[in-house]
Amino acid sequence: MGLFSRLFKRSEKTLSLPICAAVIVAAGTSSRFGQDKPFLDLDGKPLIAHSLQTFQDCALIRDIYIAGRPERIAELSAIVKLFGFDKVRTVVKGGETRRQSVEAALREIPQDVQLVAIHDAARPYATGKLISECLALAAKHDAAIAAIPATDTVKIVNGGVVVSTPDRRSVYQAQTPQAFSVTLLKAALAKYPDDSVTDEAQLIERMGIPVRIVHGSRRNIKITYPEDLLQFAAGGNQ
Repeated sequence: MGLFSRLFKRSEKTLSLPICAAVIVAAGTSSRFGQDKPFLDLDGKPLIAHSLQTFQDCALIRDIYIAGRPERIAELSAIVKLFGFDKVRTVVKGGETRRQSVEAALREIPQDVQLVAIHDAARPYATGKLISECLALAAKHDAAIAAIPATDTVKIVNGGVVVSTPDRRSVYQAQTPQAFSVTLLKAALAKYPDDSVTDEAQLIERMGIPVRIVHGSRRNIKITYPEDLLQFAAGGNQ
């Protein structure tokens, strides 16, 4: 039984979510891009401001926490002030790995927050609807992530040699936001001190707890290479 079911015994017409927070991860080195992605200009404002605006506007989110590189904390704080993101409670010093950055932000979250959505700063095209759907599903089942079905055939490769070809119908590409019970996520982080994971859902999977899927959007890309900025340059956050 999920957090939602334990805390609320109401009809679906009167359900309300537990208190929700968001962690925006912006502490990466952007090594594949060549420059610090959160500060890139996208449609006249820093890329991270697009992600922050979506979470700022989401009615389900009460608090926002940003994990940034230590040397860019002042700049991130200036962006928060400039755009009036008053849901941002603090900008914390992120670590060398994604896991360390998430843990640093989680330490700042107050005890009354029961659900947290983790999101990549470099995904500027997430929508409020997607955030809300992930939180609602996590409230019922403790863990939910945005993901899209793979469209290309995927190969499992070892040493430059194809080992197998999984059924494409069962392969999904994970996105963010990823939403979790705060208690569950903290327990998973404590149980598996492995910095090699690339998303938080992997830790929940290791615990044997099902991670539900919310169908994401092909627009919800992660800006990884310079050419990614061209893909939806004129489209905006729709």
